[in-house]
Amino acid sequence: GSHGKTTTTAMILHAFKFAGIETDYMVGALLKGFDVMVKMSDEAKFMVLEGDEYLTSPIDLRPKFHLYMPNIAIITGIEWDHVNVFPTFEKYKEQFSIFADKISHGGTLIYCSEDKNVCDVAQSSRSDIEKLPYDVLSHKVEDEVTYVYHNNKEYRVQIFGDHNLLNMHAAMIACQKAGISNETFLTSMQSF
Repeated sequence: GSHGKTTTTAMILHAFKFAGIETDYMVGALLKGFDVMVKMSDEAKFMVLEGDEYLTSPIDLRPKFHLYMPNIAIITGIEWDHVNVFPTFEKYKEQFSIFADKISHGGTLIYCSEDKNVCDVAQSSRSDIEKLPYDVLSHKVEDEVTYVYHNNKEYRVQIFGDHNLLNMHAAMIACQKAGISNETFLTSMQSF
């Protein structure tokens, strides 16, 4: 998406680490608790990639995320960016449709239901993929502390703002699809 990529990726990796799941990854920023930005091994069952729509290189003009064939993909938001490469909003938005078509057969697209452009991409994507919308997690803010609610349980988290709660919900669904329970995920988010 145009925003929320690093935060959502960091949340997923934090939850995997908390759950003790060996994970390979590639992110665009150095994350707290991780020594490097890229980790590849022969042991990990999962690889988490922070996708970016910017060009792969000066000689490979495909967006970076067109090189991936994800089993689980998240699109957080679509707001026109990189106008030097994508001269119209329609051309920019098209890159996300192409990305959605790269999802493996029977894979999952997790998308922000609060972004009309993302909804358009999700609704026009292939019918053989599961489409899971997300919105802001149920929560309250009390004395500048955020509490997230799920299954009649309260989780005190260290993040704030609807944008972060959107990212957290997307990460939670992705982790659930990978086998991490919502309870384990939300428990891990208390230390994020």
